[in-house]
Amino acid sequence: MVRKFVSSATAFALIMLFASPSARAASEEAEFVSLINQERASRGISTLVVRSDLVAVARRHSERMAAADSLWHNPNLGSEVQDWRNVAENVGRGAHVAEIHDAFMGSSEHRINVVWTEVTEVGIGVAHGGGRLYVTQIYRLPSGSTARQPTAPARSSEPTTAASRVPPPVLAPKPKPRAVAILVALTAIDDSRP
Repeated sequence: MVRKFVSSATAFALIMLFASPSARAASEEAEFVSLINQERASRGISTLVVRSDLVAVARRHSERMAAADSLWHNPNLGSEVQDWRNVAENVGRGAHVAEIHDAFMGSSEHRINVVWTEVTEVGIGVAHGGGRLYVTQIYRLPSGSTARQPTAPARSSEPTTAASRVPPPVLAPKPKPRAVAILVALTAIDDSRP
Protein backbone atom coordinates (compact mmCIF):
# COMPACT_ATOMS: atom_id res chain seq x y z
CA MET A 1 0.00 0.00 0.00
CA VAL A 2 2.85 2.41 0.80
CA ARG A 3 4.50 1.57 -2.52
CA LYS A 4 1.25 2.31 -4.37
CA PHE A 5 0.95 5.67 -2.56
CA VAL A 6 4.56 6.56 -3.40
CA SER A 7 4.04 5.76 -7.08
CA SER A 8 0.82 7.79 -7.17
CA ALA A 9 2.56 10.71 -5.47
CA THR A 10 5.48 10.42 -7.89
CA ALA A 11 3.12 10.30 -10.86
CA PHE A 12 1.28 13.40 -9.58
CA ALA A 13 4.57 15.25 -9.12
CA LEU A 14 5.65 14.38 -12.66
CA ILE A 15 2.32 15.52 -14.04
CA MET A 16 2.63 18.83 -12.18
CA LEU A 17 6.25 19.23 -13.29
CA PHE A 18 5.36 18.68 -16.92
CA ALA A 19 1.96 20.36 -16.75
CA SER A 20 0.56 21.80 -19.91
CA PRO A 21 2.80 24.60 -21.16
CA SER A 22 -0.35 26.61 -21.82
CA ALA A 23 -1.34 26.50 -18.13
CA ARG A 24 2.18 27.50 -17.12
CA ALA A 25 2.30 30.21 -19.79
CA ALA A 26 -1.10 31.61 -18.77
CA SER A 27 0.07 31.86 -15.17
CA GLU A 28 3.26 33.68 -16.21
CA GLU A 29 1.30 35.99 -18.50
CA ALA A 30 -1.00 36.88 -15.58
CA GLU A 31 2.07 37.55 -13.42
CA PHE A 32 3.44 39.99 -16.03
CA VAL A 33 0.08 41.80 -16.18
CA SER A 34 0.00 42.06 -12.40
CA LEU A 35 3.53 43.51 -12.26
CA ILE A 36 2.79 45.98 -15.07
CA ASN A 37 -0.40 47.19 -13.40
CA GLN A 38 1.38 47.48 -10.03
CA GLU A 39 4.00 49.71 -11.68
CA ARG A 40 1.30 51.86 -13.26
CA ALA A 41 -0.80 52.09 -10.09
CA SER A 42 2.25 53.05 -8.01
CA ARG A 43 2.69 56.04 -10.33
CA GLY A 44 -0.99 56.99 -10.30
CA ILE A 45 -1.47 55.79 -13.89
CA SER A 46 -4.60 53.89 -14.89
CA THR A 47 -4.13 50.14 -15.08
CA LEU A 48 -4.34 48.26 -18.38
CA VAL A 49 -7.09 45.92 -19.52
CA VAL A 50 -6.04 42.58 -21.07
CA ARG A 51 -7.39 42.02 -24.57
CA SER A 52 -7.48 38.53 -26.08
CA ASP A 53 -6.62 39.68 -29.61
CA LEU A 54 -3.40 41.26 -28.29
CA VAL A 55 -2.62 38.10 -26.29
CA ALA A 56 -2.98 35.98 -29.44
CA VAL A 57 -0.53 38.17 -31.40
CA ALA A 58 1.91 38.27 -28.47
CA ARG A 59 1.80 34.47 -27.96
CA ARG A 60 2.47 33.77 -31.64
CA HIS A 61 5.48 36.08 -31.62
CA SER A 62 6.89 34.61 -28.39
CA GLU A 63 6.48 31.10 -29.78
CA ARG A 64 8.41 32.10 -32.94
CA MET A 65 11.23 33.60 -30.84
CA ALA A 66 11.40 30.55 -28.53
CA ALA A 67 11.50 28.16 -31.49
CA ALA A 68 14.35 30.15 -33.06
CA ASP A 69 16.09 30.74 -29.70
CA SER A 70 16.42 34.37 -30.74
CA LEU A 71 14.92 37.74 -29.91
CA TRP A 72 13.45 40.35 -32.27
CA HIS A 73 10.60 42.82 -32.48
CA ASN A 74 7.60 41.74 -34.53
CA PRO A 75 8.12 43.38 -37.93
CA ASN A 76 4.39 42.98 -38.67
CA LEU A 77 3.12 44.44 -35.40
CA GLY A 78 1.24 47.30 -37.07
CA SER A 79 -0.68 44.96 -39.36
CA GLU A 80 -1.17 42.02 -36.95
CA VAL A 81 -2.65 44.27 -34.26
CA GLN A 82 -5.99 45.68 -35.35
CA ASP A 83 -7.95 48.76 -34.31
CA TRP A 84 -5.15 50.84 -32.84
CA ARG A 85 -4.36 54.49 -32.44
CA ASN A 86 -1.15 53.79 -30.47
CA VAL A 87 0.66 50.46 -30.31
CA ALA A 88 3.97 49.48 -28.73
CA GLU A 89 5.88 46.30 -27.93
CA ASN A 90 8.45 44.98 -25.48
CA VAL A 91 10.17 41.65 -26.04
CA GLY A 92 12.63 39.89 -23.76
CA ARG A 93 13.89 36.56 -22.48
CA GLY A 94 15.28 35.34 -19.18
CA ALA A 95 14.93 32.81 -16.40
CA HIS A 96 11.64 33.97 -14.89
CA VAL A 97 8.96 36.66 -14.93
CA ALA A 98 10.29 38.93 -12.15
CA GLU A 99 13.77 38.98 -13.65
CA ILE A 100 12.53 40.05 -17.08
CA HIS A 101 10.11 42.59 -15.60
CA ASP A 102 12.93 44.12 -13.53
CA ALA A 103 15.07 44.32 -16.66
CA PHE A 104 12.26 46.09 -18.55
CA MET A 105 11.89 48.57 -15.71
CA GLY A 106 15.66 49.07 -15.61
CA SER A 107 15.71 50.05 -19.29
CA SER A 108 14.30 53.51 -20.01
CA GLU A 109 13.31 52.47 -23.54
CA HIS A 110 11.27 49.50 -22.29
CA ARG A 111 9.93 51.20 -19.14
CA ILE A 112 8.39 53.89 -21.38
CA ASN A 113 5.94 51.34 -22.78
CA VAL A 114 5.06 49.91 -19.35
CA VAL A 115 4.10 53.32 -17.92
CA TRP A 116 2.91 55.04 -21.12
CA THR A 117 -0.26 56.96 -20.31
CA GLU A 118 -1.37 56.89 -23.95
CA VAL A 119 -2.30 53.18 -23.91
CA THR A 120 -5.21 51.44 -22.16
CA GLU A 121 -4.87 47.78 -23.20
CA VAL A 122 -2.25 45.07 -23.01
CA GLY A 123 -1.63 41.57 -24.32
CA ILE A 124 1.13 39.36 -22.94
CA GLY A 125 2.38 36.19 -24.59
CA VAL A 126 5.02 33.86 -23.17
CA ALA A 127 6.72 30.77 -24.51
CA HIS A 128 9.56 28.56 -23.35
CA GLY A 129 12.57 27.46 -25.34
CA GLY A 130 16.15 26.51 -24.60
CA GLY A 131 15.41 26.57 -20.87
CA ARG A 132 14.39 30.24 -21.03
CA LEU A 133 11.21 32.24 -20.86
CA TYR A 134 10.39 34.44 -23.86
CA VAL A 135 7.86 37.25 -23.55
CA THR A 136 6.13 39.67 -25.88
CA GLN A 137 4.19 42.56 -24.37
CA ILE A 138 1.87 44.52 -26.66
CA TYR A 139 0.38 47.83 -25.54
CA ARG A 140 -2.51 49.51 -27.38
CA LEU A 141 -4.80 52.51 -27.37
CA PRO A 142 -7.72 51.54 -29.64
CA SER A 143 -8.54 53.80 -32.55
CA GLY A 144 -11.25 56.28 -31.70
CA SER A 145 -10.29 56.12 -28.00
CA THR A 146 -8.61 58.61 -25.79
CA ALA A 147 -6.19 57.55 -23.10
CA ARG A 148 -7.36 57.56 -19.54
CA GLN A 149 -5.55 60.26 -17.64
CA PRO A 150 -3.44 59.40 -14.63
CA THR A 151 -5.17 59.83 -11.30
CA ALA A 152 -2.07 61.51 -9.86
CA PRO A 153 1.14 62.90 -11.31
CA ALA A 154 3.55 60.19 -12.42
CA ARG A 155 6.52 59.64 -10.13
CA SER A 156 9.93 58.55 -11.28
CA SER A 157 11.52 55.56 -9.64
CA GLU A 158 14.96 54.13 -9.49
CA PRO A 159 15.52 51.18 -11.83
CA THR A 160 15.73 47.82 -10.15
CA THR A 161 17.85 44.86 -11.12
CA ALA A 162 17.39 41.16 -10.50
CA ALA A 163 20.13 39.52 -8.47
CA SER A 164 20.43 36.02 -9.84
CA ARG A 165 22.97 33.31 -10.53
CA VAL A 166 21.51 32.66 -13.98
CA PRO A 167 22.56 34.66 -17.04
CA PRO A 168 20.89 38.08 -17.13
CA PRO A 169 17.73 38.45 -19.17
CA VAL A 170 18.07 39.68 -22.70
CA LEU A 171 15.90 42.49 -23.98
CA ALA A 172 15.47 43.13 -27.63
CA PRO A 173 17.16 46.38 -28.56
CA LYS A 174 14.89 49.01 -29.91
CA PRO A 175 14.95 49.18 -33.71
CA LYS A 176 17.65 51.17 -35.48
CA PRO A 177 16.77 54.81 -36.32
CA ARG A 178 15.23 54.02 -39.72
CA ALA A 179 12.92 51.38 -38.18
CA VAL A 180 12.14 53.73 -35.31
CA ALA A 181 11.02 56.39 -37.79
CA ILE A 182 8.63 53.86 -39.33
CA LEU A 183 7.39 52.77 -35.90
CA VAL A 184 6.92 56.39 -34.86
CA ALA A 185 4.83 57.03 -37.94
CA LEU A 186 2.74 53.91 -37.29
CA THR A 187 2.15 54.49 -33.60
CA ALA A 188 1.95 58.26 -33.40
CA ILE A 189 4.52 58.20 -30.62
CA ASP A 190 5.57 61.57 -29.34
CA ASP A 191 8.40 62.65 -27.09
CA SER A 192 6.04 63.50 -24.23
CA ARG A 193 5.83 59.88 -23.08
CA PRO A 194 7.38 59.19 -19.65
